[in-house]
Amino acid sequence: MHHLLDPNDDHDLAYLASIYTREPYWKDTHKDPEKVKMYASNIDALYHYNGIDCCVERELFDILSEKLVEIGLMEAT
Repeated sequence: MHHLLDPNDDHDLAYLASIYTREPYWKDTHKDPEKVKMYASNIDALYHYNGIDCCVERELFDILSEKLVEIGLMEAT
C-alpha cells in the first residue's frame, strides 16, 4: 500500500510505524538480553515481538487504506 503512496520512500515496518503511528520503537526488543529477561522464555519474548508486529501492520492498514481511498488509488490494491 505504501508503495502506491510513495514508491521511492522506505517501506520497512519500523519506518512506517515511526511515520504513521505513535508506537514506540520495538524492533530490537527480542534481541536485548535485558529486555528478554522480562519474559519466562525466549519464545515468549518472540511471541510478544511478533504480536506487536501484527498489531502495527493492522494499524497501518487502516491508515494507508484511508489515504489510498482519498487519492483514488484503492482500486489498484
